[in-house]
Amino acid sequence: MIGAMQDGNVPQSYFPNNLRFITEHPWFSRSTLFTKLLFASFISGIILIGIVLQGFMLQQNLQKGQEINQERLKLTQELIYWQNTAKHYTNYRDIYFRIATLQYEIGNNEAARDSLQKVLSLDPNFKEGQLLGEKINKH
Repeated sequence: MIGAMQDGNVPQSYFPNNLRFITEHPWFSRSTLFTKLLFASFISGIILIGIVLQGFMLQQNLQKGQEINQERLKLTQELIYWQNTAKHYTNYRDIYFRIATLQYEIGNNEAARDSLQKVLSLDPNFKEGQLLGEKINKH
């Protein structure tokens, strides 16, 4: 802001001059090519760092997804084994309990509930079966 003229020739500024040298320097003025290149380089660097970080995060997520799929496949294969075994041993509580546990771990709560009913019909006082039933009913 320009104040009143002193001696009639030079206007007096009411703002302090101690930090204006940074923005008034020719290298840092908005109209210079250097400032534009510096700003563009800074923004480009930030974008590049963001892209690299997203790439690392994507790689980690893909790896975790593959691990989850492998674990799910392993659980499904074990479930098939125990279901085939249950056909031969129809009144064996621990087989049906393992089937119910595997179905619960896979996320098939309805099938786990049905298998658990078979377990509790064979042994109504089975503590582990009751605990699994509480977990299944929470979900």
